Amino acid sequence: MTHKKTVRLEWLRERLLAGVRVYPPDAAEAMGVTLRSIQRDLVDLQAAGLPVREAQVAGRTVYFVERDDVRIAVDFRLEDLIVTHLALGMLRRYAGTRLDDYMAQLIGRVEDRLSDKADPRRPALSRKLMVRQPFSRAFDSRGDDPAEAGEDFGDLLEGLLRQWKLSLEYLNMRGERKRHVVCPYTLLSYKGGLYLIARDDAQPETEPLRVYAVERIQACDLRRDDAFELPASWDPEAFVPFWGGLLPGAPETVRLRFSPQLADYVERLQVPPGTRRTHRRDGSLDLVTSAVCNEEFFTWVLGFGAAVRVLEPAHLREALVTRARELVGLYE
Repeated sequence: MTHKKTVRLEWLRERLLAGVRVYPPDAAEAMGVTLRSIQRDLVDLQAAGLPVREAQVAGRTVYFVERDDVRIAVDFRLEDLIVTHLALGMLRRYAGTRLDDYMAQLIGRVEDRLSDKADPRRPALSRKLMVRQPFSRAFDSRGDDPAEAGEDFGDLLEGLLRQWKLSLEYLNMRGERKRHVVCPYTLLSYKGGLYLIARDDAQPETEPLRVYAVERIQACDLRRDDAFELPASWDPEAFVPFWGGLLPGAPETVRLRFSPQLADYVERLQVPPGTRRTHRRDGSLDLVTSAVCNEEFFTWVLGFGAAVRVLEPAHLREALVTRARELVGLYE
């Protein structure tokens, strides 16, 4: 097959899947080929499994694909299915566009295949897989045998879906390797990496859950005979606050005033219980909530620039003033 024919086939395929009715003479003119070439291309697409139909419209023979005829084959490894599920979650920003139906179909088929690999008695996938921000780093960037690293990642995913405990060898930020037996709750895509939210088996249930960077897991072993139950009250959205912080700390009351341009954005935030949002006459919005005022929260607030003003607490406001002066000093 020539390169030009490959380009034509992909051009036709994209339009047919997008719902465009293809009229061969127009397609031939657009691609600079003969009508016979386009007709042969349509036959080839049908032979390759694309359900191309034809119909008479205003005396012209057009070719199209019915949306319900499209069957998406998903025959991936478990790792591929997980990554696809997370990637599709990032595309939910296209809600309300022409991609809606197609994405819903693809998401449904991926979730069906994932459910086949998971214990049907277990909680829904939405509580086990969570997207907060797109990932970009490799999952198995340990620097040793890639095949072994990939196998460890596969074991992690199987334990997550089947609710089996995992024995992790983890490299902490101090460079120490430690062994942890954990109950894997949720796999989180966040700020360019993947993180496992889990309960450490050695810690009392009253202790906070821990967050493990997948890229720092040096080894992972399944404990198939050691199952656990995910608490009915577990809500990953509540665990990861709306500003994205994962580092622990003592929460305190924060009061922020957002500009009118950001009022709609703040109104749509998934905020914790007890949060108050007050619309002001000038269109701005006051947000009173509970947050851990660490570097993560500081960075989140700083990202809005002059569109947000910190009213409380005083130490956060002072820290922002100091940072702003440092920035100005760089350019004076």
